[in-house]
Amino acid sequence: MKLIIIFDGKLMFNKIKMIPRSRVNYTFFDLFNLSFIKPKKYYSKKILLFLKSLFSQKNILLTPSGRGGLYLILKSLPQKNVFVPAYTCNAVIEAINHAKKSCCYIEVEEKGFNVNIDMLKKELIPGSVFIATHQFGFPTEIEKIKEICDKNNCVLIEDCAGSFGTRISNELTGTFGDFSFFSFDSTKLINAPLKAGFVIIRDDINFRKLKGIYDKEIQPMPFLHRVRLFIKALIYTLISSSNIIYKFFHLFFFESRNIITSETTRINPQLNEFYKYDVTGWQSAIILKQLKNLDDIISKRQILYNFYQQKIKNSIIKLPMESLDNSWVCIRFPIMIENKIEFYRKLVKSNIDSAFSFTYIVTPKDYRFAHKYAEQVLDIPFYYRLSCKEQNYIINELNKL
Repeated sequence: MKLIIIFDGKLMFNKIKMIPRSRVNYTFFDLFNLSFIKPKKYYSKKILLFLKSLFSQKNILLTPSGRGGLYLILKSLPQKNVFVPAYTCNAVIEAINHAKKSCCYIEVEEKGFNVNIDMLKKELIPGSVFIATHQFGFPTEIEKIKEICDKNNCVLIEDCAGSFGTRISNELTGTFGDFSFFSFDSTKLINAPLKAGFVIIRDDINFRKLKGIYDKEIQPMPFLHRVRLFIKALIYTLISSSNIIYKFFHLFFFESRNIITSETTRINPQLNEFYKYDVTGWQSAIILKQLKNLDDIISKRQILYNFYQQKIKNSIIKLPMESLDNSWVCIRFPIMIENKIEFYRKLVKSNIDSAFSFTYIVTPKDYRFAHKYAEQVLDIPFYYRLSCKEQNYIINELNKL
């Protein structure tokens, strides 16, 4: 399916109330139609067959979330030290803490969002673990990282939470490391209500060990929790699907409380549902429907990414890197603004909401490039169900500010 986008710089979006910062792929119809049919095993088996074929890997497990997948991987490993890029999601640090590992940071590159390879060579301790993040779907230098890890006898885990579909040398991210984990969070390429994920394990022995931990720790989701989750999914879909309702939500949840994001530096001290509960049948059904439409979802993301690259002409906005061979599948379009809070508030006045990726990171302050990104990165609306009319309105308003 081809997406045709016509740019009109004079387009005015008079009737719109507010464009949401995110919007899930599934609809009300999907929630009701796919929630009460066929047992969970039917859909989970279909998902696993799809993923095994896509990645040409046989050892794959569905997990409660991306962070839940990382937790299971780390629990299966004896290594104590886990190295991560300094600009990373706090959920990664949370999973490391829950697995009772020691977290160590490596500075990120000056022009990009991923690890600085030279710093990795200097600081990686032999016999440890390194989590190679493909931040926002931008591929890290995974082949060089793999060489460094192999040389130092380190376990390589790929963080593919935001890079499902991205390719490096025509190979999918998630196929280079000893382990990899993915997320089906509501803000990712494929959305489960409201979280899910999967892990890939290359080695059969490691797979059996991780599967043993999975069988011991992962529980069926209790009925009342399934009901609460379903209600939350309905509310989330209702709010993000209607620009009018979203405007009232934003006024109540953000503006009236004088906050810009629900993100904080707080690390949850206890295991919650993101680590404990198995993916349900209706979650699996909604995931599977999107996977069957994966090519179209990827294509629209790539077209939108290129459209933003070509049409945003505001000199105060620093754009992300260009995908020269169209092999990236990004989940964000992260622009950089020196005074992003002021810029964000101007966008809100134009009825455009934006997201904040890792603004409140727990990384120590001496990792200056990581904190530079935390201070300047702002995510403009970038998702599968963003209409052409909304896209053009966003471009028009961005170029006026």
